[in-house]
Amino acid sequence: MSNVKNLINAIATGDTIGTESSFNAAIAEKIAGRLETMRASVAQNMFTSEKITEDTDKPSVGKLAATHWHHTVYGEHGEHLNDMSPSAASKHRKKARDIHAQIEHHHGKATADAVAQHSEHAADHDADSYAPRPDGFHKDFVNKHLGGHGSTEHKAYQSQMKKHDKHEWSTHQTDSDAN
Repeated sequence: MSNVKNLINAIATGDTIGTESSFNAAIAEKIAGRLETMRASVAQNMFTSEKITEDTDKPSVGKLAATHWHHTVYGEHGEHLNDMSPSAASKHRKKARDIHAQIEHHHGKATADAVAQHSEHAADHDADSYAPRPDGFHKDFVNKHLGGHGSTEHKAYQSQMKKHDKHEWSTHQTDSDAN
């Protein structure tokens, strides 16, 4: 018989000791069943939550790509790396390598290498030495690695580029430029 039936029989016969032990057994059975259900639910949700957390905790590849480009080409004051002292340029190149490693860790080697290539192509384009590169490298990069024009990652890239541009402008702006 089940613990609940034992409890009912013990109550019906007036067996107080049987009622107590049957009650305790019935409650323990219900609690154990509920705990098992909760344990399974927690285990299932624990791994689901980790995956969601892991995906949402990834740094934006768009922001990282813009910052990588910035440290590949320019310093903190908009000065081109080629015009900096070797030690200053070295710091920016190290930052670019660190960003590359971060992208590789979170988004994969192919994406990290594409970001590095994109930064080099953009640097060549900005220096007007872009002749040997294929046309459309930025569009191809955006489509393949940022999710296309207008995607969340592309918007993050554009936003970060504007921050770098604004910072560079503000550090070069003179009183006469302000008007």
